[in-house]
Amino acid sequence: MNNESPLVSVGIPAYDKPEGLRRTLKCITQQTYKNLEIIISDDCSPDKETETVAREFMDRDPRIQYIRQQKNIGAESNFKFLLKKATGEYFMWGGDDDEWDERFIEVCVLKIGNCSSAMPGYKFVNRARNKEFSMNIPDLYPQYGVYRNLRNYLMFHPSAFMYGLHKRVDILWFLKWELFDGWDHHFASKLLVDCNGIMLIRGYCGFTVGIDTEEYIPKPAHPRPDRVFEHYPLFRHDVPLVASSRKLSVAEKIKLINMVFLIFLESFANCEKNVRPFRAKLCRFILILSRPRPVLNKAFIVKHIPILHKLKKLIKGKS
Repeated sequence: MNNESPLVSVGIPAYDKPEGLRRTLKCITQQTYKNLEIIISDDCSPDKETETVAREFMDRDPRIQYIRQQKNIGAESNFKFLLKKATGEYFMWGGDDDEWDERFIEVCVLKIGNCSSAMPGYKFVNRARNKEFSMNIPDLYPQYGVYRNLRNYLMFHPSAFMYGLHKRVDILWFLKWELFDGWDHHFASKLLVDCNGIMLIRGYCGFTVGIDTEEYIPKPAHPRPDRVFEHYPLFRHDVPLVASSRKLSVAEKIKLINMVFLIFLESFANCEKNVRPFRAKLCRFILILSRPRPVLNKAFIVKHIPILHKLKKLIKGKS
């Protein structure tokens, strides 16, 4: 690769994780693809270690820019700032939890073709537990068409595609977004429906989704004490995306919207079971009823009588 290759901008949102930033910069600066613009946006980290790490790499690599925000602007504004600042034909976000194979950018640029985004296979590593897991990766292919690709994506609904390589002009709509819980899932859906799709690079596992804590720590867009996540906004964005598409037939839209609804129920039931137990149980109950042949035996009915009674009281109270 030489400087005649298209410029790739790498936006790194940083906040108070100097060792994570060090790992990210090591991965990015050692890429075989050399024509890079590397932008670090430090969201006003409380200590100086983040800046120290950034400037240590800047002294060795002129492709790096370091910008320290004067006040904490939050994750949403920091992600948007990096995209707005970028000048490359291609763009990617580089989180301080993740890792990239040294050929990641080179392979993505070579394979992206006419698609809006490219992503290789990936894996998950929990560094605190020293455990590595394989990930369920949806089967995506440009020739499949919008319906099949979106259906295959919704079956697993991973968030990792947010961190692929993108054609910058194809994701500028992101600057107009207000972030919500699940926005990284919707990002991939929008690439598949409104843009030119995602090129999944088969046979190459070049990305690692990392976590540095023993247990998964939820990161809601707008934290509230009475819930883990707000689930409805993702549903509210996914349904119009599908319903308004001219690339889908009416029958395809109905099937996909049904999938979106079931994902909403599953997500709520799993995430809110300890915080909003009744609503979580109700979602699980509806999921069971939605199966092609639900088991409605005596044991099932007895188990769910309390839910039905409470639901009846709620309905009466609102009438």
